[in-house]
Amino acid sequence: MAAYLKHICLFLVLLAVGCGRGQEPLTHEQKAAVADSVKLVLDGYSQAVKSLDADRVIDYYLDTPGFVLASNDEYYPSRDSLHRMLQSHLKMLRSIDSLAWIDPQVIVLAKDAATITTGFYEKLTFSAGTSVDLRGHFTFVLQNSSRGWKFVQVHQSLPSGR
Repeated sequence: MAAYLKHICLFLVLLAVGCGRGQEPLTHEQKAAVADSVKLVLDGYSQAVKSLDADRVIDYYLDTPGFVLASNDEYYPSRDSLHRMLQSHLKMLRSIDSLAWIDPQVIVLAKDAATITTGFYEKLTFSAGTSVDLRGHFTFVLQNSSRGWKFVQVHQSLPSGR
């Protein structure tokens, strides 16, 4: 059921972003260039997360009224609410020993819009010295703004009990 809802939500986001743009279809080369740019953003984001610097991480998110992040049972309706959570959570960590994307898939919507769906593996070490391994999935919706590619919507899912 969760996978079904994820596909419905992704379809609605794709439909909303793609409607009314009035742009010519992108060539294969243009789509490849957008996909390559977006993958670089994902790589930079993982480095920012591993730095444990909430200000570096939040810079990947577009400051827009439409921003939202849903993560399991938590919902962040604004960039500011996400920033506060990042500051709080990252302070509890000693390190992020590993963060790997698993089979990232980019869907180019337009020259300035794309989505990424990807699995991830992450190993966290808390300040107290305990470690945890996490596996889950992310869906990112990105927009190319005057400040570069930024996340406008994010969904993260983890297995139950995490």
